Amino acid sequence: ASSRADWKKKVTISPVQGITFIKDSSNEKPYFNLTLKNMSDQHVVFKIKTTNPNWYVVKPNMLVLRSGKETQASIIFNH
Repeated sequence: ASSRADWKKKVTISPVQGITFIKDSSNEKPYFNLTLKNMSDQHVVFKIKTTNPNWYVVKPNMLVLRSGKETQASIIFNH
């Protein structure tokens, strides 16, 4: 049986430390992109939650990540 801590062996998240929001002409709200990579040989389902959903929006907040693939999730400052 696998434990919840096993996800750290299956998925890498970058950057590892801290986030800095970016504001540029292509987006009206500041955002930050996380890169998630599935290092396992199985599909991984992830969900990202925020402590303050009125201030921060995560897109996509839930996704199936196929084996060996990577994707980006954006955290948007919405206040």
